[in-house]
Amino acid sequence: PTPNPLSPVRGAGVAGPRLLKLHEVQGNLFGAIPPETVLIHSCNCQGSWGGGVARIFNTQFPGAYRVYKAHCDNNPVANIVGRALLIQPQQGDPPNQYVACLFTSARGGSRHDAKNVILQHTESSMRGLLQELAWLEGLAPGTGRFSGGLRMPPINAGIFDVPWKDTHRLLHNMPLDENPKQGLGDGHTYITVFDFIPGAPAPAESVKRGANDSGCFFGGLGKKFRT
Repeated sequence: PTPNPLSPVRGAGVAGPRLLKLHEVQGNLFGAIPPETVLIHSCNCQGSWGGGVARIFNTQFPGAYRVYKAHCDNNPVANIVGRALLIQPQQGDPPNQYVACLFTSARGGSRHDAKNVILQHTESSMRGLLQELAWLEGLAPGTGRFSGGLRMPPINAGIFDVPWKDTHRLLHNMPLDENPKQGLGDGHTYITVFDFIPGAPAPAESVKRGANDSGCFFGGLGKKFRT
């Protein structure tokens, strides 16, 4: 079963730092999403979800896209890049599902930031998102907020051209001591990484397992793929 990523208390007698854990699965990112789920993806700061996995988010969550675009239009890039935007469920979008944007590159397309810059922005934006989720959950403990879990594709590995293994190395087991109320009974926070994106273009450099025109498998999450 997929771990529930958020819980108000740390397990008794558990020593050591609280960590971010990436739980990699073979499955559809947008399939059978429970209520109170947070879907995370990497974004540019130009207000465009026009390609790759972002285009699928645009189709699935048009209301969230409008919030994202307005945020980009109304703020300078310097105030956005390296930060996160948590979008509440919007009218016309799937109910009780949140979209979280990690602004990991100032620009999209071929003008995206360099890999080391994207990874820097990935760490800061992910930390910011997890801090916000912990704070919001603490405002309403026991209500089931975010109880559906956190899920994402292998972020940065498409148009931003950062091999997934590099992003995975950065995020998996990242210490989260600044989030003292976050984690399972073991004290850790979990994000489920899905390897199937419905409607995504065929990957250029990964092994496809039964993909068809309606979507694409990214065979072996450790491999670099293009969306």
